[in-house]
Amino acid sequence: MAGIFELVAAGNGVRIRIVNGAGEVLAVSESLRDTAAAVGGVSEIRDLAASAHISDRTRTPAAEISSRRADP
Repeated sequence: MAGIFELVAAGNGVRIRIVNGAGEVLAVSESLRDTAAAVGGVSEIRDLAASAHISDRTRTPAAEISSRRADP
């Protein structure tokens, strides 16, 4: 089964939830002003996901590690 984009109420706005075929929520957007903005967001996600590269930001940059070692 394919995943879906769900538009859900969020306070005064709308959020996009990306749900996989098993019903697990994979991602939730920030609150958007209205349904039209959420539909535009879904379109943008679709366009980006097709060609986006993975940027791994889970590792601490080397410069940050060096400065930590310098601290007493």
